Parts: sequence; structure tokens; C-alpha cells
Amino acid sequence: MRDEGRQRLYRLNGHALKPIHDWVRNYERSWSERFEQLDVVLEELKTKEQGDGVSDD
Repeated sequence: MRDEGRQRLYRLNGHALKPIHDWVRNYERSWSERFEQLDVVLEELKTKEQGDGVSDD
């Protein structure tokens, strides 16, 4: 970081972040699959809830 007047300029060292990126990438597929499954369950619950609100009159 360096101050330049009213601005603060930051720079990232991408090479230093690569091990973190690689570690997170290992879990990305697993979490994506879990979120997709959660979407399915939530959609089913939403559909069921909407169906419960229908009157039989």
C-alpha cells in the first residue's frame, strides 16, 4: 500500500495467493453440488407450500 494524496493504492501479489486459490478450488465442486441440491429442495418446498394454500371450496 502507498498513500498518494487522498488515495491509497493497493497491489496484490497473485503468486502468493495461488496456494489459497488451489486449496479453495478443491472444495468448489463439492459446495457447488451441495448448493444445487439445496436449490432443488427449496424449490420443492416452495411448490408444496403454494399447493397447501389452495382452497378446496
